[in-house]
Amino acid sequence: NDSINNLNVGIYTVTTSSNGCLFTDSIEITEPTVLNTSNIITNVSCNGGNNGSITFNINGGIMAYEINIAGVNQNLAAGLTSFTTPSNLSAGSYPYTISDANGCLFIDTAYVLESIAISLVENITSVSCFGGVDGSIDLSISGGTGSFNFMWSTADTTEDISNLSIGTYTYTITDSLNCIFSDTVSITEPSPINVSISTTNVSCANGNDGTAILNISGGVFPYIENWGLSSSLNLDANNHTFIVTDDN
Repeated sequence: NDSINNLNVGIYTVTTSSNGCLFTDSIEITEPTVLNTSNIITNVSCNGGNNGSITFNINGGIMAYEINIAGVNQNLAAGLTSFTTPSNLSAGSYPYTISDANGCLFIDTAYVLESIAISLVENITSVSCFGGVDGSIDLSISGGTGSFNFMWSTADTTEDISNLSIGTYTYTITDSLNCIFSDTVSITEPSPINVSISTTNVSCANGNDGTAILNISGGVFPYIENWGLSSSLNLDANNHTFIVTDDN
């Protein structure tokens, strides 16, 4: 047979004869190098974002190359061995196929990652008494990347703030990748302590059977009445001072 097919790479020797004369020659069958790619992945900078990208640096095989990623075909112009996706990828897996001019295939999956989301717990201390300024907000932060910068609606730049009155406070946290987390916290206060007094006058001169019953509202229950050395159920005819203290 003057031809053979389906050969592997290697050196093949052929001998022909004519009129008793022999002719011998060697033929080398070659193959292209293995089709492959080295990828440069730009991960999504902030959790939930979509600014990732993948650069494919193709080597081996036979130019020209065609790449199919996420269902989109891209033919590389003659001589080009690199292709970068648009910078709008979100985190996830991206299967791709690269084919060369001989129809050889390289199939793999590229993975675009994203940073860990900033998360936190807000530890809130409300104002203890009506009109007070002892409220505070303590932030416990996890996630994010690197160090954090803080900006409060009070112009404070610390992680935690204190000496707060009743109101609404907004903060913004920025990590080293410029990822941002914002939230609003409300500081509350109890209503003012109100006291209405029901009194019973002393029945006889120099007696001490007068009474004063306090009807207390507001503040934080329970309440403590302090009449000093007196008892609200055994009062003489006089002016009597009392102090009401709530649970705060």
